[in-house]
Amino acid sequence: MLVVADFRLHWLRHTAISLMARAGMKAELIAERVGHNDGGALIYRRYRHLFPTEVREAVSMLDRMVVGTATNAEAGGSPSGQ
Repeated sequence: MLVVADFRLHWLRHTAISLMARAGMKAELIAERVGHNDGGALIYRRYRHLFPTEVREAVSMLDRMVVGTATNAEAGGSPSGQ
């Protein structure tokens, strides 16, 4: 029989959250399933390494914003594009 010293039931919660994230479930939905009411903020903060697509999308969005701002300024336009 396998005996695990110092086992904490709460670890199963972390395992379940990790599995849901790796399966592609959005942080907001995971948060709802585990009883959080913060819209997924805590889930995303703690498990962000399991959401690589969202991280890449955010970096890409920031990159487009910065490059777009630089391009507009160089062309004599306003940074906001107006």
